[in-house]
Amino acid sequence: METKKKKISFNFLPVRKKKEKLEVKMISQKRMDSYFLFGLMAILVIVPLVLYLGISNSIRKDEIVTPIAVEQVKTDDVDYRLHAFLESYILAYFSVSEDTTKQLEQAEELAKFYNSEPEVRTQGQSKLPTTLVQSKLMEIKDNIAVYRVTYETGSDNKQRVTVLFGVPYGGKDGQYYVSGLPFFQAVNDLKAREVSKEAVLVLADADDVTDEDRETLTSFINLFFNNYTTSQENLDVISKGVKSVNGEIF
Repeated sequence: METKKKKISFNFLPVRKKKEKLEVKMISQKRMDSYFLFGLMAILVIVPLVLYLGISNSIRKDEIVTPIAVEQVKTDDVDYRLHAFLESYILAYFSVSEDTTKQLEQAEELAKFYNSEPEVRTQGQSKLPTTLVQSKLMEIKDNIAVYRVTYETGSDNKQRVTVLFGVPYGGKDGQYYVSGLPFFQAVNDLKAREVSKEAVLVLADADDVTDEDRETLTSFINLFFNNYTTSQENLDVISKGVKSVNGEIF
């Protein structure tokens, strides 16, 4: 028997694969519309959310960076309002007319300063006519204002008196009232009772001024200060550019 030999062929060239045809699938119009609506809804949701988060972050930063503004009450404003109120009260208190009928009107005006009018018994007697010369604030402490007041009293023979005048007061929100009767205190009480010997000023008579010149100088000084505290017109005669302070005592 003869044996059939198989032929073995050697092929070193690569085998080419057949190209597959790509099929393009068409998307239906209905699906396209659904994709479009989904994208539009996503934009409408995401954009406002991003804007909201951005605004919230900026507001938080402003709250952290910006310090809290605290409105402070200016004590100067309060003091000036209180000072004006107390000066009006002092003017009304020391303005007493000679006419008894007008005194009643002045008493009614004075009563408006009190929150509760204090009971004062005058037993039908009229007050001495009084005129305020000047007032100067000395101290405000513990709802009591102390003024240095100079006033004139009397009709024919007027006397000028200077006292410390204390006024108790109360108030709220820029509105004030006199809370009780005022009180008087002598100005001399302000002077020191005991003074250290080291603080005493000793004036030595060791100048070259003659007695005649000293007498002339003393007369001029007395004349100057008398006019300085009483009359600007007389002061202009013996000085230049000096303003008088009427009402002071020399």
